[in-house]
Amino acid sequence: MRCGSFQGSVAEESPSDLGVVRYAFRLGWAVSELRGRYRPDRFGQRDPGHGEVFARNGYELPLASERSPAEIRLELVDTVEDLCQAVDLTDEATKTVWAALKTSLEGFEKKGADHAALWSNLAHEIYKLDAHIQDTLVLQASQATGYQLGRGLADTYWALQPACPPNAMGSWEFLLGADRCATLRRLAARLTSYVGSPVLAAIDGPLECWHELAANTERRDQPDVQTDLYRQGLLWRDLIRGERSTADLQPPGKVKTSATAKAWKDLKLYRTAALSLKVPLIGAVISIALLVAGASLLAEGSGSTALTTLVGILGALGLTSAGLYARAKADVTSLLTNLSQTVETERIRQAANRCPTTSGTT
Repeated sequence: MRCGSFQGSVAEESPSDLGVVRYAFRLGWAVSELRGRYRPDRFGQRDPGHGEVFARNGYELPLASERSPAEIRLELVDTVEDLCQAVDLTDEATKTVWAALKTSLEGFEKKGADHAALWSNLAHEIYKLDAHIQDTLVLQASQATGYQLGRGLADTYWALQPACPPNAMGSWEFLLGADRCATLRRLAARLTSYVGSPVLAAIDGPLECWHELAANTERRDQPDVQTDLYRQGLLWRDLIRGERSTADLQPPGKVKTSATAKAWKDLKLYRTAALSLKVPLIGAVISIALLVAGASLLAEGSGSTALTTLVGILGALGLTSAGLYARAKADVTSLLTNLSQTVETERIRQAANRCPTTSGTT
């Protein structure tokens, strides 16, 4: 069952603080990723689905995804520091918390460091930074929301510890459980004017599927599930940061389909949309039918005494056949517009989904 859907439309003009809210989102994401990359069980690992690693014999220039784990960590540390400044976290308290964390990170990076022994202290320093950021941004509502949404969406992969028991915060059941998913939906909905309802649909649809997968131990143990989850997060990140458009989304791993197959798929989208609008559609169709019947009645203008009397009353009230036909036409146009918008929302929900099915495909 769908837990909730997003309504609303993209604002005609972007909010004046759109840039800083995106910075806050990026900061939340970066803090989650920082903790995930330094976890002893992940430290030094390459990102999922990275492909073949080629030797670098000199000072060749790698793209971002081709950088070594150490290079990515160094970049991430600098990014967190820069993003703190971008959201105006430049007070002495922030500098103190960040300095302590950076010292711990440098100790973690030393050759031969005992990561298992150092992790508890480092995790505590990251916790203190996160708590300080949340406490400081609390009065900047949109920035605070952006930060928490970034943290929460990134946590779906970077905080995941599959072996954790269901009651632990690193478990599938927590990170993609009903309460956390509801929180993420609520945070995303607060940013409607910043990201637009299409992006919210691209979060909501896949999130519902991942919630269902997380509750099924057999499904979540499929090969490459965590790789799919990582890629899902990257898509969410890029959409919220405005680096990708929902209009260009295509379902992953699909071969080019024939015109017949495409038409059938579009028909299924309309069917899904129509089912979600069942009650409004029925009401609208009945209303249009009554309007057309009334217009026809007025157009005839004669008949039985009762009919003539009724036509006279409707005419006295200013109701004409032309007026009723125009109203029916407007209602049809509105109905088709709503149906078209619902179809597009459903298309985005499906196209943004990177959650594998029971057969292991997305």
